Amino acid sequence: MHTAIERNWFDLRHEAQLRQTVGFIFGEIHGKVLTPDGTRRPDVTTLVTLKSRDDQRGYRAGRLWFFYEATPDESTLTDNELLKRLHEYVTDSVMWGDPEGVWSYTVACLVGELSGHLFPLTAQEQQAWEAEYRYWHEKLDRQ
Repeated sequence: MHTAIERNWFDLRHEAQLRQTVGFIFGEIHGKVLTPDGTRRPDVTTLVTLKSRDDQRGYRAGRLWFFYEATPDESTLTDNELLKRLHEYVTDSVMWGDPEGVWSYTVACLVGELSGHLFPLTAQEQQAWEAEYRYWHEKLDRQ
């Protein structure tokens, strides 16, 4: 993705190169998870490995949004919508105080959203999110 940014492919004049690059990256991720018939491989339990804290927070936020906030028409991205979102991230990145951290967070958030179709909400995730929600709600009530 960084190569596409460095080559200025998000300027809306290089759509073919951008589609090929983004398609390859996301295809590579899904190709490791899906069988040839399009179902999820039973031995795979995660879409990607997240190393940084920004990646982990973004992925989690994307999954939270997918399961708790997205409407049915928002929960599926077309290729055009995916490219539009990435273009917005790149365009907005000039305003970020921590461009690398925010980029990691936003892309991981997008991947977290996409993971919702392949990996259903687990009871463990739901319990953790509900506990965190109660914690912050109670903290706000005390203030």
